[in-house]
Amino acid sequence: MKIAFVQPANNQKSGKWKAQGVYRTPTNLAILASYVRENGYDPKIYDFDLESGNSIENARTIMSDNPDVIGFTCLTPRFPLVVEIANECKKIKSNVVTVVGGSHVNGQPKHVVKYPSIDYAILGEGEEALLDLLNHIEEGKDVSNLPNLAFEKDGNCIVNPKRPYIEDLNTLPFPAWDLLNLDYYTDPAFFYGPHLGLLSGRGCPFSCSFCASKVVWGRQTRARSAINIADEIEIAIKEYNIREFM
Repeated sequence: MKIAFVQPANNQKSGKWKAQGVYRTPTNLAILASYVRENGYDPKIYDFDLESGNSIENARTIMSDNPDVIGFTCLTPRFPLVVEIANECKKIKSNVVTVVGGSHVNGQPKHVVKYPSIDYAILGEGEEALLDLLNHIEEGKDVSNLPNLAFEKDGNCIVNPKRPYIEDLNTLPFPAWDLLNLDYYTDPAFFYGPHLGLLSGRGCPFSCSFCASKVVWGRQTRARSAINIADEIEIAIKEYNIREFM
């Protein structure tokens, strides 16, 4: 089964901000892609933050590979664009399954799934929840009781309870960097060349009003081991010639 992971464009960028040429790796999507790939699925990543084009053009790019499922990551300002792209994708292939995750989903799950072009939303950590959803879809099983899942049924928005967080982050695979053109991820103000974003842990004990961490990851901190992080850095250097990290 083919899975398309999508980062929508950041249309807020303009003027000096846009001219700076700052692009961050969609590390969350790269980890999800790696996770589902090691479980037998065929993922691709589309980072429209790097490309120009409207929702129709984005949808055509995504659907050119005929995916079975599309997974969007979504910050709140980008949600309207997610809805537009999902709608255009369903015009091309009506039975393609659309799934949205990210901080906006965790803050407003019922707002997300009320749109007809959005089939499911995943709250909290996405790896286990998305894999469960994919397995159930592929096997034709009922998904209505899956943890972390939100969806609309008979006009009602259903939000299922979350499963426990992943305790050992070292069990997660390294990001699928091979699915991205890493040369594009630059920040001239801080790095000399391409850089990668590393996820060293999840969760934060604080509750800042401007941050979504507590909503997505919870307030209990979980950290990867230093050796695990060093191994990821070593692979990035040897296989992708990346020398800078954040």
